Amino acid sequence: MKLFRITARHTAVNAPVGRVLTCWLSADSEENALTMCAEKGIVEVESIIDDTDTHPFGEKKENELP
Repeated sequence: MKLFRITARHTAVNAPVGRVLTCWLSADSEENALTMCAEKGIVEVESIIDDTDTHPFGEKKENELP
């Protein structure tokens, strides 16, 4: 699984206009992440970045110390 940092408008927050939020979403691919966003009412995606290697909650690498 990859972690994607997504900045987009969520229509359920501050309805009906929506609010721009940044969140992280775990998905197999960018396309899958966008599909999940659409199902949750997250529209007008401004950016989607694969943040797997830089996100602090990502999986630890084998050569990293605990």
